Amino acid sequence: MKHFRKETEDLENLLNDESAIDSAIIEELKATKKVISDDRRTFIDNVTLEDLKLADKESKNKMKLLEKNVDTTIYILSNGTILQSLEETFNTHVPIKSELKATTQEFINILKNDGTIETINAKAIPLDIPSSTSLLGVDEDKFVTILPNNLNGNYKGVLIVTDAGNVNIVKNNIKSPLAKLILNEKIIYAKPLTEEDYEKYLYIIAEDGQLAKFPISTIRESNPGSGTVAGFKYDKKSVAAGVGAHDAVLFSKSKSSYKFTQGEEVPSTNRGVKGSKFHELVKDDEITDLVVSEFVKVVDQDAEAIAEEYSGRAKKGISYDEDLFFGY
Repeated sequence: MKHFRKETEDLENLLNDESAIDSAIIEELKATKKVISDDRRTFIDNVTLEDLKLADKESKNKMKLLEKNVDTTIYILSNGTILQSLEETFNTHVPIKSELKATTQEFINILKNDGTIETINAKAIPLDIPSSTSLLGVDEDKFVTILPNNLNGNYKGVLIVTDAGNVNIVKNNIKSPLAKLILNEKIIYAKPLTEEDYEKYLYIIAEDGQLAKFPISTIRESNPGSGTVAGFKYDKKSVAAGVGAHDAVLFSKSKSSYKFTQGEEVPSTNRGVKGSKFHELVKDDEITDLVVSEFVKVVDQDAEAIAEEYSGRAKKGISYDEDLFFGY
């Protein structure tokens, strides 16, 4: 307490003495000069002033293009971030979870897990910089995916999968709510379908590692706001889903293990059945995600690729103890 009283007295004396204030400022400036005169402790490796000017010019040109109606691709990465790129290809050490072709002045739809939709302009999505979906006004834990403005052109319908294992394909239009859900039911996966997708299969995995696989062509189509039908009729919660060919690569991950499996090892069934055992788990473990693709990219937190070690259906996965990012 005595220390604080002394400090208070010193400050009051300083405020009442103009010359003392000037002296204090001079001492602060001397100290600052000493700090900024030290040798630089960071450096820019192999980057010239011309490189920086060129990068700045390119960035400004891209920002101008956002105001025009040019083609763009919107990416959702496996760490939950979102961005758009005007380039034909996009390189990232974090794998891609999904993507949508659009134009920069197009209105697009954000689907939330309660089935409601928020419409935004594509130019609102950050350019080349992965960002949180919260910047778009949607909490990360409610965000499902990005959908086109309408179902004309490339997309013929929107497939949805819920945590109850129910499914639907919405046709003709996209509007809110996209589907009528039962109490506490949440959408866990959605995908705008191309004509080619109707020839593929839907894979749905439950929290205990059970998996269902059935043709997308067996799922009924309905208008927005309609109810869902049984897809994966199982008493455990569905946690993830994906669309792929009969022989697609499946990457499943639990809280403590992961495994690669060839899709052709999983028997195809009718819609509305309980599927088959797929990823064997240890006690108290549960499945957290599934990726279905022609190839799957998995990296660790140091961006090092994880080797694809395939195991059969109903087998245990490989244990891991660090963050993994996965997609294609």
